[in-house]
Amino acid sequence: MALRDEHGTHAELDLRLLLANPPLWLQLEADARTSQNRGTLLHGSPCLDRLARRIDAETAHTVFRVSRLE
Repeated sequence: MALRDEHGTHAELDLRLLLANPPLWLQLEADARTSQNRGTLLHGSPCLDRLARRIDAETAHTVFRVSRLE
């Protein structure tokens, strides 16, 4: 995932990092949704939606596997 602020500063995150750290993902998603609602998220809304679905599915799968509910 590549992020860029209004000043051009950027960061890249490996998606495995977000999968391994749900609190980080939840904060990133909440902040991205805030930007989306304010109209300051200029690119990537469809990608954000797809990523949210993927991470939610992966997290649910992990919970089921750890709980032995597969």
